[in-house]
Amino acid sequence: MTKTKYIYKHTIYQGGPNAFNSSESILFFQESGIKLHGSVKDDYFYSWEFAGDKCSWFTFSHTEEVTINNKVKKLNSVINLRKPKTRKTTTRLPINPRTGLRDGGV
Repeated sequence: MTKTKYIYKHTIYQGGPNAFNSSESILFFQESGIKLHGSVKDDYFYSWEFAGDKCSWFTFSHTEEVTINNKVKKLNSVINLRKPKTRKTTTRLPINPRTGLRDGGV
């Protein structure tokens, strides 16, 4: 299935998500009602719906056609590598206070 990805650039920083403009995508959503995703790898913001030419601190750049696989991936269950904590049962006799030996006597 092909979908259209709408690419937005930051008006001031001219790029994608970084430490300065990461919180401004919330303002984008409040103004347009469309969620804005950030791609650090490709250095741009994108949405799956067109939100207008200029919204908040973002300017529309261009569109890309992207193929999306609709197959549902089954996630493997998480394997717990740690052993469960079990309480040790002691089979040893208590120490005799008189003799200091483990003879169980009082």
